[in-house]
Amino acid sequence: MLSFGVVYLGYAFYLAFLFDSDSYLIFFQAFIVPVVMVVNFFRNRTPKPKLTDTQKAWREYQKSAGRQ
Repeated sequence: MLSFGVVYLGYAFYLAFLFDSDSYLIFFQAFIVPVVMVVNFFRNRTPKPKLTDTQKAWREYQKSAGRQ
C-alpha cells in the first residue's frame, strides 16, 4: 500500500513541476479503488469460530494433564 502512495506522490511532483501542457486528466477511480479494497477486506473477514463444548472440555483436559 505504501508503494501506491509513493507512485501518487511522484505523479503529483511530475504534474506540479515537470509537466508542460495546459491541462491534464485525473482519474478519480484511482483514488476510490484502494479505499474500496480496504473496506472489502475488513467486511469479508470471517470471524474466529466459537469452540463447542466438546472442544472446550478437551482443551481443559489437556491443560490439566500438562500438555499444552
